[in-house]
Amino acid sequence: MKGNVVKHIVFDFFGTLVGYTPGHLSGEKYFNTYKFLTENGYAINYKKFSSSFSDAFGELEEKAKVTNKEFHMHDLAQLFFTNNFGEVPNKIQKDFIENYITEWNRQILYYPQLKRFLDKLRGNYDLSIITNTHYKFLIYNNLRTMGISNYFNLILTSVEYGIRKPDSRIFREAIKRLSAKPETIIYVGDNYSEDYQGAISAGIRCILLDPEHKWKGIIKDRVDSLFDIERLLK
Repeated sequence: MKGNVVKHIVFDFFGTLVGYTPGHLSGEKYFNTYKFLTENGYAINYKKFSSSFSDAFGELEEKAKVTNKEFHMHDLAQLFFTNNFGEVPNKIQKDFIENYITEWNRQILYYPQLKRFLDKLRGNYDLSIITNTHYKFLIYNNLRTMGISNYFNLILTSVEYGIRKPDSRIFREAIKRLSAKPETIIYVGDNYSEDYQGAISAGIRCILLDPEHKWKGIIKDRVDSLFDIERLLK
């Protein structure tokens, strides 16, 4: 339609611009976080630490799924410490979360061809990000490490805005901040519920990354890989 030329491509982050392994505490993967606890006098065995942290995360996640209100990693730390040790200093909670985030971030996989791919896209489109996260610095620090933090006109995280995908409010907020029409935006993400349905609910076209072919023949706007989206942009 005339006047509705696509001007903006907005990306999800986890599973889209980077690969990652979903999930939380597993085995001895978070030993440094556990070590931080024990060295600061919080006596707990690893199994209890792992299960209690996962239970606290699950409790907050279930509430967030109902309300679409995002929680912060510090909310998680507070619940974990309250359940196991009572009230503890804020600095301990902050340092605990920073230890955890550092270890969790090892699961992030960078795509070596991403920067070249985005260089090509930004010659024709304005680029932005809408992503769910419980800790904004996960996004900003990884973008900086990849050397692409200045590629995006808008970075809208659920923890900063307070509302998570698939709630249409976070997509509508992006539309407002971009001063754009929904018809001029394409959203790219890997999750059917959060990304595809969320974007569609705000009137935004979505290209779904579907490497396992779950939606092949069902959704027209699907691709096997992020690097295949150009054929649909045409």
